[in-house]
Amino acid sequence: MTQNNLLDSTKEVLYQLLRDVIYKRADTHRKNPNYLQDVGKLTLEQRMVHVNDYLRERNNQIWRHDIETLLSYVNGIKVNDVADAGSGPGLSAECIIDRFNPNRLVLVDAIPEMLDVAKQRLESRPEPYNGKIEYINGQVEGLPTLIKKPVDLVVMHWVIPYTKWQKQKQMLKGIREKALREGGMLLFNIPYEDPEFPDIDFYIAQLFALRLHLEYDIPQLHKLSRVTMPTSSLTDNVDNSLSKARFKRVSKKPEVIYLNNQQIEKCVDGFASVFFNNLGMLQLNGRMPQTDYERIKGEIPNMASTIYTLLSGQKMYKLSHVIYVATK
Repeated sequence: MTQNNLLDSTKEVLYQLLRDVIYKRADTHRKNPNYLQDVGKLTLEQRMVHVNDYLRERNNQIWRHDIETLLSYVNGIKVNDVADAGSGPGLSAECIIDRFNPNRLVLVDAIPEMLDVAKQRLESRPEPYNGKIEYINGQVEGLPTLIKKPVDLVVMHWVIPYTKWQKQKQMLKGIREKALREGGMLLFNIPYEDPEFPDIDFYIAQLFALRLHLEYDIPQLHKLSRVTMPTSSLTDNVDNSLSKARFKRVSKKPEVIYLNNQQIEKCVDGFASVFFNNLGMLQLNGRMPQTDYERIKGEIPNMASTIYTLLSGQKMYKLSHVIYVATK
């Protein structure tokens, strides 16, 4: 064990970051993380850290396959107008154009810089998109009032798990009443809860917790590295919210991607990138001293390499989600 002392406040931050990943499906940790500010309150520098983090993690083949699988569930409706809620840097919008070529596409995101990246991506496509694009800066919980004219399809790729539970029912009800045309469709996904076979991010987070404990002697991280996956009522909460929203038809289906070694490496690198950039935001927010940040920053690449070695070829790992299709 290396005798690298960190402030107790830094150890607590590391614990909170990794606990949020490991317990992300558990009710007791479903509130917005208290160690990060709301996106809308971040400074420009902090938002750009978040944008770059998002691009590194998600601009890859696994993420594109995930989006394309989600969109493949659209059938039985003519797709002229689409809203992409929580659009990020435009990867999902690009897939929507490729699949449907809608007349109108509305991108909604809480970070204006993310919309700038999306606009640049869509305007630089090899084959120009001739439809009308609207870029709206706002929280997805306000989607029903942000979209001025109803659409045929609302896509929320990995958005629902990050909305506030207390606003979820109102948001879904508002989407049905205001955002969708009659016969329109809401399409989204949430984590697939299987305590017997957790997704790979659960194992990666536990291994990061263990490596950080071995390096800096953080007992709470050692304990975190040994917990079993918590149970949750996330699916029940979503089902209840959709029932209260009174959609005409609702269907759901689990989707699972089994990972090869190259994909496992991408997942580890993506996790390390997110972890590093969250640390960067916390340091900018004054939650971690510069010296502790630089010390941990220097260790992350080695830790990621070690974790990939531990995971590759050892057993089968997966990424999974449940796809919901709700029709008005």
